Amino acid sequence: MTAATLRRRGHVPLVLPLSAVGGIEADWPQADTVDVVAVTSANALRHAPTARLEPLIGLPCHCVGERTAAVARQAGFSHVDTANGYGQDMARRMAARYVSGTRVLYLCGRVRHGAFEEELAAAGLECTPVETYETVFPAPHTTTVQELCAGGPPDVALAYSTRGADALAALAERAEIAPLFAAMRVLCLSPAVAERLSGKGAWPILVSSTPDEAALLDLLDLLDSLP
Repeated sequence: MTAATLRRRGHVPLVLPLSAVGGIEADWPQADTVDVVAVTSANALRHAPTARLEPLIGLPCHCVGERTAAVARQAGFSHVDTANGYGQDMARRMAARYVSGTRVLYLCGRVRHGAFEEELAAAGLECTPVETYETVFPAPHTTTVQELCAGGPPDVALAYSTRGADALAALAERAEIAPLFAAMRVLCLSPAVAERLSGKGAWPILVSSTPDEAALLDLLDLLDSLP
């Protein structure tokens, strides 16, 4: 999807997956013990069994951003609240709306930040995480990267997550690959992603104004005007 968007905007994507997502089995609470659903990743919904979601679709569903909200609507949720892309802000938004003791089913991945759950707990909301997927980070073979860059090294790298940033930095540390990445710029989805790349290289780093792909890709239009 991202590659197609880049092509439409006149760019040449070099697709090098640094992560892979797969569904995992989870223990689900009874639907009648849940008051609210919360989702901080579209993947959590994509990998949730339909039979498990169906009893919940009449409940309020709080989503971290518009992409996740779109997947929630596709899954059947009709009462969808969309936050600004930050999990902690979504938690504060929920804390302002619900009373202490509200039971929140949190659809999430196995690896995640704890800030969202900590914010809910601080507000007295009872959060039950349900891990529906996990992300792994297989290291691409050096030859794969060299072949991908045969037509020229990348000008820009897009970093969407802190784990993705770590994988990019580790890849660039390889002696055979470092020269290919030396002159590129890195566009980061959030300050937290950019922070993971701090001190990892001499790359110029730009941070998206908001943590969504549309704003991240808009940065590409600014590159020609930057030194």
